[in-house]
Amino acid sequence: ENLLAEVFEIGTYAMQRQHIKKNGNLKRKIRKNVGGFRSLHYHFGVKLTALDNRLFESWHVWKKINAGNDGRAYMVGFVPL
Repeated sequence: ENLLAEVFEIGTYAMQRQHIKKNGNLKRKIRKNVGGFRSLHYHFGVKLTALDNRLFESWHVWKKINAGNDGRAYMVGFVPL
């Protein structure tokens, strides 16, 4: 569970400061638990060159599943939008 939290916890102050340092004031928006599901909607801008910026958007979902004898497993999905 801790590893999954590390992968999906991108809404920290440190990550925000890193984004601003690298990309300036380009958009960065994170929505968690969209529609009551374990999910993350991530919308962010990236500065590629002085004249070229790109906007990316993705949706991540995950679900804990039973893998048998006390085994834990997580099913993870990623959809670029």
